[in-house]
Amino acid sequence: MSEKDFFAVVLKTGGFIKYESIKEFRKIPFKSVACYLKAEYDRTFTGPVNITNWYRFSIVDIDGNPDRYQIGDFEVVDIGVDDGMTNFFGRDIVIHNMKNDECYTWRSHDYYQTFIIDEIRPLLIQLNNCQSAEEIAEVLNAPISYDSLKESFDNLKSKLTQIKNILEDIL
Repeated sequence: MSEKDFFAVVLKTGGFIKYESIKEFRKIPFKSVACYLKAEYDRTFTGPVNITNWYRFSIVDIDGNPDRYQIGDFEVVDIGVDDGMTNFFGRDIVIHNMKNDECYTWRSHDYYQTFIIDEIRPLLIQLNNCQSAEEIAEVLNAPISYDSLKESFDNLKSKLTQIKNILEDIL
């Protein structure tokens, strides 16, 4: 491991906590965790006014072993290296459709470690609502709209709360 590598806990609330050691993962209650990330140093870009370190993130379990981030029938199986110089240009995310056993590459544009919560989670939720290969392709190729993804996520969250309330009344 390089001295520039680090680990991060991505919280379900959207924040993240950066750690130097994987042993520190156990400090956070499991119910609060969306996923664990390992950030491996890739390169440094030195510009005229600043220096930027670029990383390759991977999803790991609490022990540091490779893992996947899954919602429904879709899972993230690979996160490409950060693309950028002084500015961040994105990273490729490989998403596996477990139902059809197909993989798709999608471009993430969120620089921070919270891209899992801010981009990937709403995208996987949206993909699970697709009824055809055409709809999946449309979602994956749509221009990025954080507002529409957040709105979709909030709507689904609201529906889930309603269903939970109905089940609580029944039981």
